[in-house]
Amino acid sequence: MHRVSSFFERPFQNRAIISLIILSTVAVRLVWALAGHLEPLQSELQRAAVSLSQTGVIANAYRPDSGPTSHVGLLAPLPAAGAYWLFGLGHAAEIFLTVVASLVIGAGAFTLYAVFGELGASRVGRTAALLFICLLPVNIALQAQDLRARETAWAALGLALLILVALRLDRLREHLRLDDALGLSLGSALLFLLSPAVAFAGYGALGILALRRVKARYWLPLMALAAAVTALVSFPWALRNEHQFGRMVWSRGNFGIEFALGTYPGAVSPADPAAAFRSRLKEIHPFQSDRAYAEMEAVGGEVPYSEALAKVTWRWVVQHPGDAIRIWSRHLAEFYFPPAWLWNPYGRENAKSRLQVLVLDLVSALAVAGLLSNLWRRRWRYLYLAMPLVLIALPYMLAQPRLRYRYAVASMLVFMAAEFVQRLCSRLAIILPERRAQSVGSKRSSLRP
Repeated sequence: MHRVSSFFERPFQNRAIISLIILSTVAVRLVWALAGHLEPLQSELQRAAVSLSQTGVIANAYRPDSGPTSHVGLLAPLPAAGAYWLFGLGHAAEIFLTVVASLVIGAGAFTLYAVFGELGASRVGRTAALLFICLLPVNIALQAQDLRARETAWAALGLALLILVALRLDRLREHLRLDDALGLSLGSALLFLLSPAVAFAGYGALGILALRRVKARYWLPLMALAAAVTALVSFPWALRNEHQFGRMVWSRGNFGIEFALGTYPGAVSPADPAAAFRSRLKEIHPFQSDRAYAEMEAVGGEVPYSEALAKVTWRWVVQHPGDAIRIWSRHLAEFYFPPAWLWNPYGRENAKSRLQVLVLDLVSALAVAGLLSNLWRRRWRYLYLAMPLVLIALPYMLAQPRLRYRYAVASMLVFMAAEFVQRLCSRLAIILPERRAQSVGSKRSSLRP
């Protein structure tokens, strides 16, 4: 028992232990992939990565010959494209990408271990959270297959690094320096090019740093600097999109499609949410529907098609604000507490998905309790986590939240929950013996003549 306690208190004094955790993180996911799951999960991003590896062009997201795309952004296809370029299309590339995704997931967990160390969380809770994330993946299909081509794990790592740097600068600097601001702006700009919604969450954390370590008269110049760096980093991609589509698309051009998928009359109160979602996909998404693809081609391509869907959706929102708020409120809840049907929108709920829902719901509830308790105790540095956790859900509530969307903060929620449970257990370990001693003392007093 003492050895177990010692491990949780000082787990990383030995490099062999770190190596073992990293190897185990890879092994858990690789074994699952090798057990009949090596085929790539078809998606717009995976297809664009294949195109990039073979032609040097980010294209063919919807069909083999659908042409250049802005659907996936500039940075997201690069890791998978690199693997397909090195190994070709086949199992070797998929094995390599599974290993890479596992390493990125592990790196994100270790980064959050450091983040919560900066916040003063105990080693016991942090170690428990890290081992849970690395060794007990709740959604292994997402981590070991979907994230081979998707950018979500990279975005989660980028967000964690941004928060870690902000926390350390908050501790080390009385006032933020210009080189600090430039570095943070560059990191945020790259994150924006990778995943705009996750970058939005990262800007929230940097906003807390500015409030605490930047004088008020410099706030506007700092915002202008961040905007300028983001524009500079994204400009080549936007220029490419203007050349291809006649629009300066700065990150991704698929907002209208995702918006229309989540916000429409059929989403107000569907009797079967999964069936309604599948029906909506077949109705408007060019990746899922030949008819939608033909409509996209008829209006001039993916960017005009997405813009047209956004206009129609906004028009409906203006005409039915109450229904829109009802949809968005439900989506906000689904982001943090995903229902069972989201584990497989194309199948049926089963005992496994309901158990997975129970685990995620428990983690989210404990994480919310932990965050609120820290803020209640005026531990204001937890605002560096509160802002991203709140802001990241706002863009996704307009769409239909999917499990991969919340992965950017899923590990953060695990650490928050573990810290809360550990603190609660420590408190009970103090209170219960005291009450037991008081109870024994009162009994002895009552027995005295």
